Amino acid sequence: MTENEVLEIQKQVVDVCKLVYDPEIPVNIYDLGLIYGIDVEEGGHVHIKMTLTAPTCPEGDFLMEDLRMKVEGLREVSSCDVELVFEPEWNQDMITEEAKLELGMLQWERSISSVIAILAPERWRIRWNTNEG
Repeated sequence: MTENEVLEIQKQVVDVCKLVYDPEIPVNIYDLGLIYGIDVEEGGHVHIKMTLTAPTCPEGDFLMEDLRMKVEGLREVSSCDVELVFEPEWNQDMITEEAKLELGMLQWERSISSVIAILAPERWRIRWNTNEG
């Protein structure tokens, strides 16, 4: 399998990941930052490392099985296994900018910055932005 073939399969797997949604969050698992790795092996076997937003997520088994079945539906993929990992621990910084915008998170971050810009004296803003005491 050539490097280009591997890259093409990885791209297709990413596209499939973007079709899998956590029923509790209106964002796909890829943009949520739940996919940690996609490895393509000889013969078309795909190994995916993913995490959950919380270890006790009740939808974890559903998400993993949905992802596995969709990836195995790709013509170039012979089989797929999905490994659940919790290192590194998932956090909201792993969400893509597009997903943050969709969830209204960027608007909130920009609003906080605007309030600080209006209410805080210039010297405080400089300290706040540079983390100086």
